[in-house]
Amino acid sequence: MEYAIWTHMGTGTGVSISQLYILEDTGSGLQIHEFMHRMIIKELERVTWQWEENTKTLQMYADGMLVGEKVDLSELLSINEGEFKSVTFENFIEFQEENGQWFMEADAGIIHTGFVIPVYSDRNVIVRAPVIYDPEGGFFLGKITVTYE
Repeated sequence: MEYAIWTHMGTGTGVSISQLYILEDTGSGLQIHEFMHRMIIKELERVTWQWEENTKTLQMYADGMLVGEKVDLSELLSINEGEFKSVTFENFIEFQEENGQWFMEADAGIIHTGFVIPVYSDRNVIVRAPVIYDPEGGFFLGKITVTYE
């Protein structure tokens, strides 16, 4: 038998991180398995992007496949007076349980030259995937989807 524990590790300026643990009843006691932050970030490397400087738009890909429409970041960059550098998923990671299945959601933060921490646009890019736990292989993310809210 397995039990899942979801914890909210903390919130601060530009950060909100949750963690997921599985407690496995081995028959002789409980064994704890953590879906560590670095493991999540490693799995999120499956999400890539393409930046178009001339239109100031961002196109997202999951597992090499195009997802959604382009996100216009021109207003965000002009307000903060910066140039696009990268995208990060490290600062806002949440877990949700739906009908016995755990899901991970991460907001895409925009890293640019005009601000020290990542900023988030009016249309957040949300990466979502089911969390798969295999007692032999550990944690990984299932099919990744990207939505725009």
